[in-house]
Amino acid sequence: MGRRKSGSGTFPLLAVFISIPSPSHGPIYDSFGLIPLFKRLLILCLLSAPLFAAGQRASDFDPKAEDEIIALINQERTQRGLAPLIKDDRLTRAARVHTQLMVEKHELSHRLAEEPALRERVSVTGISFNAAGENVAYDANVQHAHVEFMHSPGHRANILGAKFNSVGVGVLRSGNLVWVTEDFAERIGVTSASEAAGIVINKFAAMRRAAGSPPATEHALPELGKMACDMAHKDHLDSHEAKNLPNVHEVMVWATPNPAELPSKLKNLADDRNSTTYSLGVCFAASPTYPSKVFWMVMTLY
Repeated sequence: MGRRKSGSGTFPLLAVFISIPSPSHGPIYDSFGLIPLFKRLLILCLLSAPLFAAGQRASDFDPKAEDEIIALINQERTQRGLAPLIKDDRLTRAARVHTQLMVEKHELSHRLAEEPALRERVSVTGISFNAAGENVAYDANVQHAHVEFMHSPGHRANILGAKFNSVGVGVLRSGNLVWVTEDFAERIGVTSASEAAGIVINKFAAMRRAAGSPPATEHALPELGKMACDMAHKDHLDSHEAKNLPNVHEVMVWATPNPAELPSKLKNLADDRNSTTYSLGVCFAASPTYPSKVFWMVMTLY
């Protein structure tokens, strides 16, 4: 524990690092280490998870500020060649619960009185994960909180953690301060069509960058989701209907149990420098060929 003077007063300084492998991967080992920290920050980097708290009202939180923090995190990651994190609503709820409790108790901590440890808080959200981490802070605004996080080795390690693939943020204003919780996780077992779409979108953007193609903008087209489910119902990949959509000149259809593994032919679409708009439809469904459910995908370029 240390203290650092600032123009607005003296704030506690503390950093803790804890490594906790997932319970499914053998015994738990904790390692603690103090790290120099900057004003108004407290960190716990946990490779496992938190949740319960009381009195949370979604209307009290600032979704715009939460999304801004995620955008800042992903900007830091993509600038360093790391995959952006996917926003997970379950982690958002966990982060908000913790932020609410910190504000109620007016205490910056990773584990408040009668609160479960991080591993338990993340576990009860229903997420399957190998690792989790958390950053907490209070500051005048979220932009400055992010700058301070990036200046602290422990917080920075969470933000740039290569193992993490998802994030949830809870931001709550109290008086002149914003209280922030960032919960990170290495999720396993994607079963949501929206999550799978996010993975494909991020991977496709990375492929275009690697190919030197200009960024492509996603155009939401709900019909493609229905087409993807129709393919599952028929147990047959079919691009004919998508090709008949207005202004479409390229179509890719595929089925996969792992949305992170893209078909090699998708590189042709990533190499297309003349197309800067695309749409994606995803359906998570079983079929006679895939009784355990897979992701059926339809992508169109314009």
